[in-house]
Amino acid sequence: MARTSACNVRVEEALRSISQPAAVVNWALLEPTKLDLHKAGCGGLDEMKSWLLEDKVLFGVLRFVFPRGLGDGPPIVKHLFVHWIGATVSPVRRGQWNSKLEAAMGVVRSYCDFAFKRTAHDAEDLDLTDLISELARLTYDKECGSRKLSLEWYLEGLPATKACVEVHNPDGSEPKLSLIPDMSTAAGGA
Repeated sequence: MARTSACNVRVEEALRSISQPAAVVNWALLEPTKLDLHKAGCGGLDEMKSWLLEDKVLFGVLRFVFPRGLGDGPPIVKHLFVHWIGATVSPVRRGQWNSKLEAAMGVVRSYCDFAFKRTAHDAEDLDLTDLISELARLTYDKECGSRKLSLEWYLEGLPATKACVEVHNPDGSEPKLSLIPDMSTAAGGA
């Protein structure tokens, strides 16, 4: 899978952004040793999957936004925790890195609660339709009205989520994504 650009920000900035429904970053992966940021981005699950490494254990969080019509209230937001175990991780490393799972979950929970955790050994374990079906099965939101969480509903909101600005570094290094602030705070709101 071809890698696309991803944010080059601190873990705190990425997780803070993921916790806000209208912010740019919608996924992040933490590396297993110090729980620093491996990568983060605004391209959703497909972009996140492009940064999963076969020789690493990684911990991730992904924000799902289900938009509602004007006057129908704020979007419905759900989060997923991903525990990635690459296929070529040695047994010793796998044990060492998997021991950080609870700490990684704690770091993510300090910014947002997640609806469920998915352990994946292969990118196919992270199928968007399956993940949204699981979200619909495990969660209930009285604000949904008669509408059930679905892939179609999620895809309605993805263009707004992907509206991030790419800024290329003059020195030719990896591109960075500008962190566009949450619109409620950018307009001087609370």
